[in-house]
Amino acid sequence: ILKKLEKALAQAKTGSAPIKEVKQMLTVPVMELKANATTFHYTLIGTLANIMLNFLEAMVTLDKDAIDIVKAHHDTLHMIVVRKMKGSGGDAGNVLTKELQQVCDRYYHKKFGK
Repeated sequence: ILKKLEKALAQAKTGSAPIKEVKQMLTVPVMELKANATTFHYTLIGTLANIMLNFLEAMVTLDKDAIDIVKAHHDTLHMIVVRKMKGSGGDAGNVLTKELQQVCDRYYHKKFGK
């Protein structure tokens, strides 16, 4: 699933596909991650995927900042899997969750005044 997200990010960076298509390509693997995370005891991945889904749903453009946020999300998920951070990830998981939410909030505020 992370490879699908990586492929979608590469497509998004080229800017060659319509935003609706790229947004769908990014959203599908994030939805799959959210749906499957608990099954494999990666609650933290599910939590982060939920934040990212909300971010993707709110996007109306795919600028470099938005793509960078999704890329950072992908890199974080990859690190969680490599380190086998099962469950909520403890204190580190709380920090990652808080940071992702804050990044998304700053983006919304900067772009949409929300």
